[in-house]
Amino acid sequence: MVFKKINSSPHNCHSTKGYKYEIETAVEIKNKKKEKIIEFGYRLKCPQKGIIREVDIRTDKHFIECKNIDWKKANVKKLKKQFRNQRDLTINHNKTNKTNIIYAVYSKTKISKSWSIWFNRENITFEETDSDD
Repeated sequence: MVFKKINSSPHNCHSTKGYKYEIETAVEIKNKKKEKIIEFGYRLKCPQKGIIREVDIRTDKHFIECKNIDWKKANVKKLKKQFRNQRDLTINHNKTNKTNIIYAVYSKTKISKSWSIWFNRENITFEETDSDD
């Protein structure tokens, strides 16, 4: 496996929790769903538009964005843009590489009803995990 460098300074505590959740999620996916974990921090690219976005986990079946946030306090505009870009880049990846990778958002916290509705409307797979702290 390829691991991101984790900067555990007090100013980067939020990122450290995020990295921890990514690792927990990868272990769960590998053990329970039997997917092969290929990479952490996979960069999706669209050369035609010059766009590059990162997803947290790349498996043999999914590109996964992990979130450990309070969905009711989330920066809605920023996250919606991020999720749409990642979804669209996954679609582009599938067309270019003749694959059937699914883009998914995994959340350590309960996803609010309004976000669930939005994910469904946008055709974005989402899942709440029950990883323990």
